[in-house]
Amino acid sequence: MTTTLKVTDISKHYAGVWALESVTFSVPSGKVVALVGENGAGKSTFVKILAGVQQPDSGTIEIGGSVRTIDSPVIAAALGIQVVYQDLALCDELDIVQNMFLGHERTRSRWWLRHLKRQEMEHAAAEALGRFSKREWILSRKVRQLSGGQRQALAICRAMLEDPSILILDEPTAALGVAETKEVIDLIKELRAKGKTVIMVSHDLHEVREIADHTVVFRHGVVAAEWDRGEYSGDDLVAAITGSRQAS
Repeated sequence: MTTTLKVTDISKHYAGVWALESVTFSVPSGKVVALVGENGAGKSTFVKILAGVQQPDSGTIEIGGSVRTIDSPVIAAALGIQVVYQDLALCDELDIVQNMFLGHERTRSRWWLRHLKRQEMEHAAAEALGRFSKREWILSRKVRQLSGGQRQALAICRAMLEDPSILILDEPTAALGVAETKEVIDLIKELRAKGKTVIMVSHDLHEVREIADHTVVFRHGVVAAEWDRGEYSGDDLVAAITGSRQAS
């Protein structure tokens, strides 16, 4: 099995507190990897390091077998890492196409003026949404008219426009209802079926056991446990997260 990402001895220290300490694990290509743990366990810090928002104090990050320094979000994107944060960063008063290309609008120049290539953007947006979502989209609909599940799907498909090698999803089903959660889970499964590597931060342990091919448990800044699908029980997962007893 090939590896998309490998982190070795990643550590991050804040004013007397170790947010991460010697974190080491690998992310296999084309799989869904879940990062779980209580609040403050180190998951968010780890994601920020992969996203180039923060830099580790020590350790190495390998992408595609080469050691990389990710010192900005621009570098992370250039290395094929896209992050969909929990707040989604969508603009309610813009339509689906405008949100898909926000900050990356396609334009053409004519004399001293620049014009949006609206038709080209509509085509690219429809193609991306059609590849990863079975829902029918009205591209002119404003984001404020979309459900929570539709918003999450839109944010994910927007990230996929860049064809990343690693897609990181921060609590993708938080605050969603049952039907909307299923829609997002189906979208993640579709990404995996198309060979995409997904790192998913989640507090929903049932969701993790359903979808994750590999699960990494963070506790107090260290990797407390990691398993492939089927190697652990629900009790094992809770035990590793809380430290209530030794996981089997």
